[in-house]
Amino acid sequence: MSELPVGWVEATLGDLGTWSSGGTPSRKNPENYDGEVPWVKTGELKEELILSTNETISEVGLASSSAKLFPAGTLLVAMYGANIGQTAVLGIPAATNQACAAFLAEGPSKDIVPYVWRYIQSVRTDLVRLGQGGAQKNISQQLLKRVDIPVAPEPEQKRIVAKIDSLTAKSARARTELNKIEALVERYKSAVLDRGTSGLLTLDWRDERGLEAPQPTPLERVAEDFSYGSSAKSQTSGDVPVLRMGNLQDGEIDWDNLVFTSDQKEIEKYDLRNGDVLFNRTNSPALVGKTSVYRGERPAIYAGYLIRVRCGPDLDPEYLNMCLNSPAGRAWAWSVKSDAVSQSNINAKKLRAFELLLPAMDEQREIVRRVKTALAVIRRLSTEAFNAQERIAALDEAILSKAFSGDLVSQDPNDEPATELLARINAARDSAPKRPRQRRQGGKTKVSPIQKLNEALVSWPDEGLTFDELRQSLPGSYEVQKDAIFDLLSSDPPKLRQEFDENDQIMKLKKV
Repeated sequence: MSELPVGWVEATLGDLGTWSSGGTPSRKNPENYDGEVPWVKTGELKEELILSTNETISEVGLASSSAKLFPAGTLLVAMYGANIGQTAVLGIPAATNQACAAFLAEGPSKDIVPYVWRYIQSVRTDLVRLGQGGAQKNISQQLLKRVDIPVAPEPEQKRIVAKIDSLTAKSARARTELNKIEALVERYKSAVLDRGTSGLLTLDWRDERGLEAPQPTPLERVAEDFSYGSSAKSQTSGDVPVLRMGNLQDGEIDWDNLVFTSDQKEIEKYDLRNGDVLFNRTNSPALVGKTSVYRGERPAIYAGYLIRVRCGPDLDPEYLNMCLNSPAGRAWAWSVKSDAVSQSNINAKKLRAFELLLPAMDEQREIVRRVKTALAVIRRLSTEAFNAQERIAALDEAILSKAFSGDLVSQDPNDEPATELLARINAARDSAPKRPRQRRQGGKTKVSPIQKLNEALVSWPDEGLTFDELRQSLPGSYEVQKDAIFDLLSSDPPKLRQEFDENDQIMKLKKV
């Protein structure tokens, strides 16, 4: 850590308060839930004060698990899961699951939580990077306790927190306004496509030329081919990309995340030509029917969940693409899709019957030109909004960086040095009554946690167990138990694997 301002002191998060964690009562006993005790899971940690919870447990559940009732003012940190490193502070007394680390400051350090909270926000990226584990990172309490923190004098801590809150409130308001732009962009895009494919966008153009309004026309009258794609297995490398439904994005072809084929028969049979329109015939109900145009960017074929449409001389592929992606086109797809479990389908017969308003070719091209011009403006607006969001995020990071290097607010030489605060915290900790150590009963053989775990593998349930459920049956301290579990996770071959339960926002351990 760089040189600190006068009056500051370097400490660790473990020096400033007590770290703990919660637990999850057994779901097998319904009496453990729907009680009077608010119960927090990591998904509720959203960098704000927690005033209510999504779930409650009972006093029975609290007593039968390692869940603890933490007081209001407790700082929570997500130790693993989708939002690892996220924080929140309890505005009410509440229990937590074991994925939440809890920082309690009492006595001399009782007012330090807001300062520690902002500091952990400033180092979240580093905490996640230091977290243990492979696919599922884990920030342990021991890691949190060892994190260095520059401690300012108490009055300066309050000035720092107030300044951070003032500045980030302004950036939060700006972020809220920028977030509205995304919705506006989508509405504008839909409106442009709607006007373009309904004949309204070129009404003036037609009037100047004395042309009649376009008439509804079945697609099969102006398209020459409706072909399903390849069902052969693709590879991670090969001669030619195989475009799949994931490569059709927002009316364009996305050339990322490609698979390939080197089968010459497949390449010849399913080759794409410049102007081919690809239609996604099978997908989720919201995405089935999305469409893109292949513009000859590179040789490619198409997969079986797509239908290739080749336009005749009276239909511009770009215009067809816009018609199918317009609000009317999406409404048609929703009305004709056939639904199965989580999947919908629109076959070639239904696609042939799709009706579009068909202007003369010159007007189709004028519509395409005007729509593309308008969409380019929208994309620039969206890009500028995104860049502004990134600048705001960088500004927030800079604010936090300046705050904990002593550059955000002025120092007051009359402030009591932070060493005095640390001395009072240490004195209070030294004078606290010590918990008596339990004596081992003589004559009994000590069973290790790793031995217990190996024995338990024989009857391990298919749905897995949480760490909290294991702790109730394992000997040793929290860290000893955790080390035993990591031994089985990292053994060669591993005997356990971690799987995150999205419903309970907790990690479960399953037998390999």
